[in-house]
Amino acid sequence: MPQNTMNSISTRLLIILISAAATVITLLGLLEYHAGQLDIQHHLNADMRIISNRLTISLRKSIYEYDIGTLKDTVQAELQES
Repeated sequence: MPQNTMNSISTRLLIILISAAATVITLLGLLEYHAGQLDIQHHLNADMRIISNRLTISLRKSIYEYDIGTLKDTVQAELQES
């Protein structure tokens, strides 16, 4: 009977250890994913501000005063440069 009890205790400890390790790995993965999403959002916002500022300089008049070809070319050029 004592051998059976030791197997039961070691099995429970092994299950607890594996569960704890899986939980920690999952939480670290989720935190890393969240940090990556925040970093991507920050860089996207910064790029959008830069492009917006450059388009403000490139397109000084109202966009309705430009022909569609000029607008497409200007926006495409600004997006390629960033």
